[in-house]
Amino acid sequence: MKKIISHENYRNAIDDLITVIKGSGVIFNKVYGVPRGGYYPATVIAQAAVVPVILDEAKIDADTLIVDDLIDSGKTVGELQKKHPLAKFATVFGKP
Repeated sequence: MKKIISHENYRNAIDDLITVIKGSGVIFNKVYGVPRGGYYPATVIAQAAVVPVILDEAKIDADTLIVDDLIDSGKTVGELQKKHPLAKFATVFGKP
């Protein structure tokens, strides 16, 4: 079943994620948005943290927060974790 959310709901979910990130003590100095869905939340998080967004996956390192909009099957995040095991990860929504 599809669930429709408004832009306001999506932005509120990103703001909630920012609160979780700030409370977690995770330290990062740049944000990488997973292509397509991760771009928007990555820019909002980067703006809140006052750090740059990087677009080049080759620049991901231990000081990078990788952001995606949704974990569906887990395949994308799994591949990124294998390539960049020291990076941190955050997602706006996860499939139950």
